[in-house]
Amino acid sequence: MNPLPEGFSTKGALVPQAGSINSVHLIPGEPGDQLSIYINNLQGGGDYILSTFSRTDNAWVPDLIINPGQGFWIQKQHAQNWVRVFYVN
Repeated sequence: MNPLPEGFSTKGALVPQAGSINSVHLIPGEPGDQLSIYINNLQGGGDYILSTFSRTDNAWVPDLIINPGQGFWIQKQHAQNWVRVFYVN
């Protein structure tokens, strides 16, 4: 479990795997929540890409990819727990 407090915070996935914030990492959200990931352009710069939780889609739009070891900023309207359940075979 990874607590997501109300307001701004920095977070990272507890499970080191690359994937979508909607279908792999399953980051919970509510309409109006925002998440931003810094994308390095490998030339000494880069930019943040913003995703907002959509009431219409009930998902983060756009759907971003988090890579192992990559953190992100998240702004939550209300605190939620980010729970991941997985099994190792």
